[in-house]
Amino acid sequence: MTTDYQIWHEIQPTNLYVVQSEGVLSEFDRKTLFSLYLPIVGSQALTLYMTLWDELFQVPTAHFRLLTQLNISLPQLVESRKRLESLGLLQTYRLSGDLPQFMYEPILPATPKTFFNDPLLNALLYAFTDDAHYRRTKAQFELPFIEREGYEAISATFTDCYELEYLPLEVPGTMNYAPTRKRAEVNFNQPFDDQLFFMNLPKGVLAPNYFSREMLDVIHKQAYIYDIPANEMALLVTQATTDQQLDLEQLRKDARMYYRMQKPATKLQFATNVQPGHLRQQPKNEEQELTAREKLIAMFETTAPLNFLSNRLGRNPNQFERELLEKLLVEYKLQPGVVNVLLDFSLRNTQNQFRATYIEKVAASWSTQNLQTVAEAMALAKQNTQAKAKAKTPARTTAKKTTKNLRTEVIPEWDNEAPNLTADEQEAELARIKELMKDLK
Repeated sequence: MTTDYQIWHEIQPTNLYVVQSEGVLSEFDRKTLFSLYLPIVGSQALTLYMTLWDELFQVPTAHFRLLTQLNISLPQLVESRKRLESLGLLQTYRLSGDLPQFMYEPILPATPKTFFNDPLLNALLYAFTDDAHYRRTKAQFELPFIEREGYEAISATFTDCYELEYLPLEVPGTMNYAPTRKRAEVNFNQPFDDQLFFMNLPKGVLAPNYFSREMLDVIHKQAYIYDIPANEMALLVTQATTDQQLDLEQLRKDARMYYRMQKPATKLQFATNVQPGHLRQQPKNEEQELTAREKLIAMFETTAPLNFLSNRLGRNPNQFERELLEKLLVEYKLQPGVVNVLLDFSLRNTQNQFRATYIEKVAASWSTQNLQTVAEAMALAKQNTQAKAKAKTPARTTAKKTTKNLRTEVIPEWDNEAPNLTADEQEAELARIKELMKDLK
């Protein structure tokens, strides 16, 4: 993962950039972007993409203006740029020199048919939305198809309408560059052992020259999504082949079935992700020592929820627990670091018992708060802890009784800045933090 230091070393706000593209963005392309790509790349990356289209062929401009216009930091700009690049929506070029200059080439999005037939894009959209949203989105791009059987082709040809009495030797006004319909392709470079794949493909089933580049691309992506070794993929291809014709749709179904049998706990292993770099606390200089709170934040940010839960439970999470982790990340759309905070206080308040109903109840509340960082989650936890403590304090007897609606979610007490902690209690908290960090990477 690229650190903020590396980003500032490679690019500066004063570096110039220019935007160039051979495509023309249509209204249908815009609909495709907002319906299919937005849930995956996020609003910040899509805003950058649309802004670059508006700056086609303008004079070179400093990145500072782009940062000001989008109201984002340089690390956020680079993170958004890489999200676009990974899905093939953007190509970036760098001209080296004393003052490096960049060229951005926005690329048209894939057509809906290509998108839904691509195993990676298809799976990502499903993972970042829900089943109902996915099916509704897919339905709005599907068109009714009428079979042509029984119809006769009667279209006129060129020579039916035009005649050239002479052929000019030279036609003026030729064009070197013109808009094209180049479409985005996922920037996919995950290694796949083609040699092992063909070695395990039974003779007489399919010859190596049968596989086109597009077909192999589908096979590679299916192997990556469902974590299928090359030798196992050869067997699945054999099962999906009839009369020396590979049925790619059947291969997709068989790959999903293989995954469910081998690894039924999760869909795309989002529980192994860590907090994105642009949502972490700003690093300190090497000379500055981190406070106990900052160390705790760093631990939550750099630990995957699956590893964090394993450490807290003292065992590997079972299938049900792993599925709930995925639900927190995908359906409730909580960031990995925020999930770690949620798990920590949930387990502390249930005597280290994994109670799914309680965890989901808190997750539902937190998801409405649009928490993005660990610090925000800890601040909300501290606020609610104080509200709970106030609610438990016996009210003084007064002539007039008043009632207040107070939020009483059970929140962790790991915030070392919480009020009324004695010196012994603070030491105990620091010891617990060190114990948590000891086995986590």
